[in-house]
Amino acid sequence: MAKKSGDAKLAIIGTITLGLAIAGVVMVQPPLKSSRPSMGGELKPHVVEGVVYARLWEDPLEAARRAATFDGVIKPGVGDGKDNVDRVSTIRKELDEKIRLNKEQPITVLLITTEGGSAGESRESRIRDRYAIGSALGIACYVPQREDELSYVEWRDRAGASRVLPYEWYREGPRKCSPEKTWAQAVLVLWVSGEITGDHPISSLKKLTESINCQESKIVRHACLRDREGTVLLDPGWGEHVRFKIVGPRSSSSLRNFLEEAVSPVHGRDDHLIWATASRRVELYSPWATATPRLLTQGLSVPNRPPASPECASSDPSREKLCWILLRAGIELKHSIGSDDQLFGTLTEELERRGVKFERDRVILIAEWDSFYGRVL
Repeated sequence: MAKKSGDAKLAIIGTITLGLAIAGVVMVQPPLKSSRPSMGGELKPHVVEGVVYARLWEDPLEAARRAATFDGVIKPGVGDGKDNVDRVSTIRKELDEKIRLNKEQPITVLLITTEGGSAGESRESRIRDRYAIGSALGIACYVPQREDELSYVEWRDRAGASRVLPYEWYREGPRKCSPEKTWAQAVLVLWVSGEITGDHPISSLKKLTESINCQESKIVRHACLRDREGTVLLDPGWGEHVRFKIVGPRSSSSLRNFLEEAVSPVHGRDDHLIWATASRRVELYSPWATATPRLLTQGLSVPNRPPASPECASSDPSREKLCWILLRAGIELKHSIGSDDQLFGTLTEELERRGVKFERDRVILIAEWDSFYGRVL
C-alpha cells in the first residue's frame, strides 16, 4: 500500500514539474524575430519635402511610401495638374548643380528596375538589391552622399496613379579608382518599381529619362522640347553629361516583356529607338534573368542584322537575335548572367558524380506555372 502511495506522489510531482516547464517555455521564451532591423515604430518627420530618414539597410520603396502617405503627398488616382518634367524638377535641379561645379566628368544614372509589391519576398529582394548596389558602388570608390536619408519624387504609372520614385546619390569617396575624365563624378540611383513600368518597361523608362534629361520648352512650360522629327532635345546645361544605365529587369519574365515591347510597332520607327542621351542609347546590365536566349526570343520576329554591322555579332544565333532586338529599341546589352543551360550542365555533372543516372533514375523538376520563366523550364 505504501508503495502505491509513493508511486502516486511521484506521478503527481512529475505532472506538476512538466506543467511548470511548459508554462515557463510559453511565458518566458521570446517570440521569433527577424534578423532584419525593424522598420516600424514612430515615423520621423521629413528632413525637407521629398527627403525622409532611411538607413542604408532599409527597403527604399517602403521607406518612401511610409513618408509619402504620412504627409499626404501620394494620392493614387487623383490628378494634380503636374506633368512629367515638373515631377522630376528636383532631380533636374540637383543634376544642374553638380554639372555646374564639375563639367569635366559625367554623371551616371542607374535605373534599378525592381519589384513593386508589398509582400515580404518583394521587400526582401529590394533590401538585398540595395545592399548589392551599395557594395558594388563602394568597390568602385563611391560613398553615399547622405547615409541616413532617402529622397523621392512623385511619378505616374501608365494608369495615371501616383507612385513614389525613390532615389539616392553616391559621390566619389576619398579613395579614387580612376583618374580618367570619363569616370563619373557621381552616381544617381533611381529605384523604379514594377508598378511604374507595368507591361511596358521600355516606354516607361524612356519617358522617365526624357523628363530628366530634356531641354524644357520655353513656350509650353514643363514640357520637353523636340525637333521636327519628334526627337527630344537634350538640356544644354547637363544633357550631354548624363549617362543612363538600366540594371534589370528583375526576372526572365520581365526581360521577356522588354523583348516583346521592343519588337512591337508602337514606337513608329523602322530603324532604332532614340533615347534622350548623348549616345541616343542606354546600356542594360542584366544580373537576374537566367532563361536562355533561345527561349527568351522564341516567337519574336525582327529584321535581320545587316551582315556588315559589327554590333551584336555572336557565334550563338539566339544571343545575336536577343542583342539585336534590344539594340533596335536603343538598348545596348552590356552584361548578362549565365543562362540556365550552363547551370543545368553543371547540375547534371554533379548529380552524376553522386550516383544519379538520368537514363535510369527519374528526376522531377518543380517550377511555378504562373510565370514565363516557370513555364519554359
